[in-house]
Amino acid sequence: MVTDEPDLKIFSCDDPKDAIRTLSLIHGVEAAEIERVYLGDWPDFLQQDFNSFDSEFFPWLMADNVNGKLNCEFQEAAYYHRARYDGSETWFDNGLLSSGEGAVEFLHKTRSSYEGYDFDQILAICEVNIRERTDLEGGGTLKSGGGPYAFDTFEDAKYGIGENYETPEMFIGPRWGGWCGPTEAATDLIEILSRSLKPVIVKFIGKVEDQERYTTGLWHYLYRVANGLEYMPFTHTFLGRGVTVPYERIISVIDL
Repeated sequence: MVTDEPDLKIFSCDDPKDAIRTLSLIHGVEAAEIERVYLGDWPDFLQQDFNSFDSEFFPWLMADNVNGKLNCEFQEAAYYHRARYDGSETWFDNGLLSSGEGAVEFLHKTRSSYEGYDFDQILAICEVNIRERTDLEGGGTLKSGGGPYAFDTFEDAKYGIGENYETPEMFIGPRWGGWCGPTEAATDLIEILSRSLKPVIVKFIGKVEDQERYTTGLWHYLYRVANGLEYMPFTHTFLGRGVTVPYERIISVIDL
């Protein structure tokens, strides 16, 4: 069921307040204890060495710092997928698909946007592009490609660096070389879609692959927000592995 109402039982990171709530549950302490650190009482070891976030012991050190524990038994959390859609309530009825299946469905949904183009050629290039990208990611055994992909925090999904994460990656890559200029991207198709579709973040429930890394990621998020640091994505603890996220697992669809 897609809803705009937050579920306080689900671990998530919509904003600093939500991250504080989630960390208080993970560490088994009051939210005020996490907020104390967020508001400036960061441990000395972190202020002396920012690379402390890369230590495998970091979440345990923070648990000790807030006089709590580290719960590594939680299995699920909310994740954030960046995309574009037409604004309709039915766009994600089939859930979040793998990169291969998702590309085909996306192209057919937006077919009317490619008037004057050879649709079959676009489809063929996209499919080859995705297969090659999946091979490079080490997922060559996934017939339908990798994904779906997602971020651990809403902020990371909203401000993803590199290629804009709301742009279908199937339109970017060597297979598009010479399509409409020197760049290896179908920039004309990307421009068409950027005008006709709305940017959106899909919040859904997924399996946490690494509880310690997830916890560290939330602390990293709070630290960079509290200290006004530039956007720096820290980690991804959701792995799609080419398996669809069912519609029932989608929490909300957030227009940007």
